[in-house]
Amino acid sequence: SDDALALDGKVREVAGSADPQSRTFAVRVSLPNDPRVLLGMTASIEASAANERQLVSIPLSALAEQGTQSIVWTVDRGADTVHARPIKVAEFAADGVRVAEGLKPGDVVVAAGTQFMTENLKVKLAGDAALQSASAADGDAKQVR
Repeated sequence: SDDALALDGKVREVAGSADPQSRTFAVRVSLPNDPRVLLGMTASIEASAANERQLVSIPLSALAEQGTQSIVWTVDRGADTVHARPIKVAEFAADGVRVAEGLKPGDVVVAAGTQFMTENLKVKLAGDAALQSASAADGDAKQVR
């Protein structure tokens, strides 16, 4: 191992879903040809975003899939119903998922029990406290920050 070795790499593949136990995603990184890089080595990765932009954050548990599309279930507070909304994931972080498209700050998303959601399902949010923890049967709702 060479602690002084630093190489620029490029993310070439991110797993489509998280490992259910660790809740982490496998990532493959392409590295330049270098004789110091040997089969079986491990590495610490530092990532930087070349294009800094404001992203919406949601809990990983709010992320769902419909076919091949990433979605979240949003709560229409006027009608007390949920709706599937397609999103574009920008990145995965230790504290959740950064969303590049499809959500705006203030949107309320279902953060638990997403597998039980259906389009136009009636939900009940008891005031702003419910934004932090709705009943387990209805799933938890979180306000996007």
